Amino acid sequence: PNSFEKERYALPQQAKWLRNRLYAHYLEDGRDNLARAGSTGLKEYAQRAHGAFTKAQEYAEGPAPQLDSLTQIAFRKGIIQYQVETDAPFTSYRWEIARIFEDMEDLGGGFLRVSFNEPLDDADCRIEIQFNSLETNIKEEKGDEDFNKEVILEYKTVADTLGNEAEVPVYGVVEGNVITLTRTKTAAWEADVNITALTANCSLSGRNFEAAFVTDQKNYLYFKTKDGWASIEELQPEGKKRMGIKEFFRGNKI
Repeated sequence: PNSFEKERYALPQQAKWLRNRLYAHYLEDGRDNLARAGSTGLKEYAQRAHGAFTKAQEYAEGPAPQLDSLTQIAFRKGIIQYQVETDAPFTSYRWEIARIFEDMEDLGGGFLRVSFNEPLDDADCRIEIQFNSLETNIKEEKGDEDFNKEVILEYKTVADTLGNEAEVPVYGVVEGNVITLTRTKTAAWEADVNITALTANCSLSGRNFEAAFVTDQKNYLYFKTKDGWASIEELQPEGKKRMGIKEFFRGNKI
């Protein structure tokens, strides 16, 4: 019993000692990383400091105003700014580009801010998106097909040997020629993306992207890759089920 009582008393003390050690460890780690962020200008250190201060808050005993202040400072110093400039010719595409970059902000863990067609004094990356002219082509294909089919021309009344009458069909062959004209409209549109590092915090620096696609808006969709053209057979629009490309084009346009 005496041994059990001693252990029961010692466990809370040990837990308190461990919490204090963890608090001190994360607080010191956060301060070290915040100092590195100040000396190097690299925002990744501020992000690490924010993570350490957040962990320290889990082990703080009671309110810690100084720790709260350090956490806020680390967060502000860790934000990376993207300045996006584009000349998208259609309003719908400008809206779509803005939406995509908003999704990127959500994936940035709170440390990414994107300014769309608005100048920034403290931008880390400049992303320029330039759209080339939309090229369209119409291809016509003519088809010629002969056909014949047996059809009912009329009904004739006949009587059997007992005098019972009935109507029977009289068949004939109809012949004809069908000429079909199929018009396929394809569109190709290229966009060049150039990324410039304005500070050392831009990890996308020096990357160039080129995108192009060809589609008839009905049956096929091809995207240009570095190795050629890739055919898109299936896709899954956001919030919808996976579908074939023909099904997609029945209710959508690109």
